[in-house]
Amino acid sequence: MKLLFIINKKLSFFDKAGFLILLIYTGFCAYYSMERVCFADTSYMFFKIVRDSGFNVEAGRYPQILTQLLLVPASFLGLPLKVLMFIYSISFPLIDVVCAGISTFVYGFKKASWALVFALTGGLGLTFFHAGTETHQSIAWGIVFFSWMQSSKPDFEFTKACIGKLIWGILFAILTLHSHPVGLFFLMFSLIYFWVNTRQFKRPEPYVILCVVAILSLIKLLTTDTNSYEGQFFSQIVQFPELFKQLNSNYTFHYFKYSINTTYHIYLIVFVLGICLMILKKSFVHLFFYILFPIGFIAFTVLIYHRGDSDLMLQRAFLPLGFFLAVPIFNIFELNRNNLLKSTQLIFVFLIYFACFWVISFQGNVMEKRFVYMDELHAKFNVSRMYLNCNDVEMNRVGVQWSFCLESLLYSSANYGKDKTYMIAVYNDTELKREEIFSENVLISHESFGRIHFSDLDNRYFQFDKSFYQSPQFKFP
Repeated sequence: MKLLFIINKKLSFFDKAGFLILLIYTGFCAYYSMERVCFADTSYMFFKIVRDSGFNVEAGRYPQILTQLLLVPASFLGLPLKVLMFIYSISFPLIDVVCAGISTFVYGFKKASWALVFALTGGLGLTFFHAGTETHQSIAWGIVFFSWMQSSKPDFEFTKACIGKLIWGILFAILTLHSHPVGLFFLMFSLIYFWVNTRQFKRPEPYVILCVVAILSLIKLLTTDTNSYEGQFFSQIVQFPELFKQLNSNYTFHYFKYSINTTYHIYLIVFVLGICLMILKKSFVHLFFYILFPIGFIAFTVLIYHRGDSDLMLQRAFLPLGFFLAVPIFNIFELNRNNLLKSTQLIFVFLIYFACFWVISFQGNVMEKRFVYMDELHAKFNVSRMYLNCNDVEMNRVGVQWSFCLESLLYSSANYGKDKTYMIAVYNDTELKREEIFSENVLISHESFGRIHFSDLDNRYFQFDKSFYQSPQFKFP
């Protein structure tokens, strides 16, 4: 009751509505829990956590552990697979709720919920269902860091209390940066915005954070294997001048250009809204920064991903744009006393979020149809292990080909029980691994997952007869 009283006293109707929007987002995460977990690399992360009943950390991104605090003990207890999927799916928005709460009630950024939900959903693609990507977590901690930075008072002295606050800021910076390397942009955005907003260039906190970020970034560069996924991108930074000259042949540049009116059209609307607000407020320094920083980020992303990637991965790569567009707007957003203008602003904002949630519902139907297609393929071949060439399936219904194997494994077990588990591998001819096709003890999976043997499966959830894979292309023993 005391908490409700504090919330009611501190927050306006609009601020409370932001938490309602965040709760709606959490509800979508709960409703589409199976669709979110049985998708892309989230399926692999979930599989490993359940298999080992322990924490799984990919690429040294240790803040991932926070989203596994509920799943690990639940897996250890052997709860049903569908329940585990529900727990894992809502673990991500629960972190968002915590971050929004810290930002609002500790550091006074009362519109943190609005900004956070837009940053997570404004790119109208499949990123909502790409739950395991650490970019989402970096965004959440980035908003906490932004709130901490903007709450700094001008009379900073090296007292015990101020040093304690600085330590919290360093912790938030570490969580932001180590959730995903793109967190560096969230930190730099927050620091520059602080200088633009306050003109306090002699304050010590930003420079302390800059030193911490520089040290952490240097350590990351030195400890990252150049042959790893991240290392390949880091090594391309020195090639930027040459890559900039090759924009006409840059896949990502053309992807973004053609996606502005589809996937990113809400970004464009909000961007124009922000420009108008800053012109009305005559905040021309803010306006210059508001335009320049997103353009710089787009240029960096286009050059880093110059060879292109799947649309899913590129949607994730451009997701931080929602942060750079929404955070400044909601930080300066004020509801005018004029009732007509106030109503117009409210209607516009709610329409934006209605569009975001409508796209999630639409994509949710698409994801559900993928499960229907899995069942159709299983019914057609009626075996527990299937190897299908891309020419044997409708690729538009498969969606993400490389993770289809584990997606079908998890879906079938969760939906029908372990004794009716099946696994469907979809590969190109060039990816054929005959030793796996003709093995009774190996489950086909994408090379990034590594080789999965029957001994890797948790017999609480998965059960196979040790038969060979079946395929329309091969004659098996």
